[in-house]
Amino acid sequence: MRTRFSRKTMTTSITAVAVCILGACSLLPKAPVILTPVVSPMVDLSDWKPVNAGINPAFHRYESALGTINFYDRPEVMSSQNSHEFQDIYTTLKVEMLQSLLSAGHQLVTEPVDEILALAGVDFRHSIIRTRVDGPTAQRLRTEIFLGEIHRRPVQIIISLNDDPDSKSYEALQELLVQHIQRRAEAPSQR
Repeated sequence: MRTRFSRKTMTTSITAVAVCILGACSLLPKAPVILTPVVSPMVDLSDWKPVNAGINPAFHRYESALGTINFYDRPEVMSSQNSHEFQDIYTTLKVEMLQSLLSAGHQLVTEPVDEILALAGVDFRHSIIRTRVDGPTAQRLRTEIFLGEIHRRPVQIIISLNDDPDSKSYEALQELLVQHIQRRAEAPSQR
C-alpha cells in the first residue's frame, strides 16, 4: 500500500523540520551583536556661533554641534581663478589637508573629487575628503575645502563635520556659507 502526501502536508512537514533545525541552532552560544546608531545632531542656522571674537580679522571660525567652519582671507593677489597661482594654492591646500588627516590616523574612505561650486554668485573650487577614524565608534568624517576669489583675493573655507549630517542641518550650514560670502562680495575691497 502506498502512502500519499498532499503538497500541503509536505510543506508543513518541511517547515516543521526547518523550525526544529533553526531551533537547535538557537541553542548554540551567539556572539553579541553591537549596534551603534549613527545620530547626527540637528543644527539650525542660529546654532552656528563665531568663536574667534575678532582675534585675527582675516580668520573667522564658526562652531556648532555639527562641526566647524573656518573662513580665511588669504593675502595673495590673484589675476583670476584660472591663473596658475590660484591652482597652486588650491592644490597645496588640498594636499596639506589630506596629509594632516592621514597623519592624525584617519583612513581615506573615497578619493577626493574636485568640482566648481557657486556660493552667492562666486565660483569656488571645491573638494570633499571623506575619512574614517578607527576606534570603538569607527567615526566617519567629512572635510570640505573651498577656494574662491573675492576682490582679487583668495577666500579659503574649510568645513569639518561628521559624515552624516541631516539635510536640514546641512542646508543651514550652506545658508551660513552663502551669507558670509555675500557680505564679503558686497563689501568694498579694503586691501
